[in-house]
Amino acid sequence: MDFDSQEDPRGNGETRALGVMILLHGSGSNGDDFRSLVGPSLTTKLRGLGWQLLFPTAPERPYSLADGEEMHVWHDRQTLGPESPEDTAGLSASIAMVEEQIRDACAQLQVPVTNTVVGGFSMGGGLALACSALLSHRLAGVFSVGSFLARDSVAYQTEGPGQTDDIMMIHGNSDLVVDVDYGRETFEQLKKLRPSAHIRFLEHQFLDHDFSPAVRKQILEFAASITAALAGNVVGGEKQDEEQEADVSESVNTVTWELLPQTSDGRTHARFRVPIGSEAVLSKFPVNANGGQFLIVTGPSPGTVECEFVSPKPEVTAEAISSRLQARLQDPSPPGMDACCVA
Repeated sequence: MDFDSQEDPRGNGETRALGVMILLHGSGSNGDDFRSLVGPSLTTKLRGLGWQLLFPTAPERPYSLADGEEMHVWHDRQTLGPESPEDTAGLSASIAMVEEQIRDACAQLQVPVTNTVVGGFSMGGGLALACSALLSHRLAGVFSVGSFLARDSVAYQTEGPGQTDDIMMIHGNSDLVVDVDYGRETFEQLKKLRPSAHIRFLEHQFLDHDFSPAVRKQILEFAASITAALAGNVVGGEKQDEEQEADVSESVNTVTWELLPQTSDGRTHARFRVPIGSEAVLSKFPVNANGGQFLIVTGPSPGTVECEFVSPKPEVTAEAISSRLQARLQDPSPPGMDACCVA
């Protein structure tokens, strides 16, 4: 098992292993190309959080969208859209490959198979979403970038023992390869089938079918939140190093935000990731920010608070609210509401 690190995978090097992260490339690509797309900065930071990274390459198989040419793809597609019938045999084979890699990697790392995140780009992200329903065990989390599932996907029809409920979908609203509506349709179907799950759809303005600094930041924040949840686990028979725990604490002791689909009456719905245990303090008083006053409520899962508002620039407003919540973390006992506004 070749991890994306020169350190001892059992944690005898600089970073003690917390778990494994499987990162799946898009159609026609390979693991090395996807490693380059993810970038050295993000991979280094993910390893610093205790994740050992794997960038597997799909086997070559005839790909209908390339006139039957042999390509590295996780499964076949007749058309590029959710209306295309799912290649059930190809998808099942790829899921079996991912599951085997997880078991081998976790055995080598001496960590539970549930200490695994599966993420991917384009077709690889679709495979990651399918893994969230079809593996024989739960995952710590799943994320996708520019991805979707077929409308007839077996992932919609199966409720297996490994159903994973922490899922982040990222999509550019200027994606010229995989239309953002395809991703949104998948998100809405997953939310319908798993109403209690923490599934979010993060739409990026002006982003094409690609990664961006903002995408990499959200992936890092997603990994940091999972790291925090797993940080108390026993790894290799010992607690994680104090130095790593401090790094994790620093990474997650911040407020980050995401915009969810608008409400039925056109209001922006923003969710803020906050340190677990701070939800009550942060939602105790309204927030004054960006010239307005905003009611903060606790979110659907630990470590989240939410707010609904109307704004011509929702990203600016969400960032301003986030800044005030961050300030409230530093001073949890303000005189009533926040004493100042963010312009």
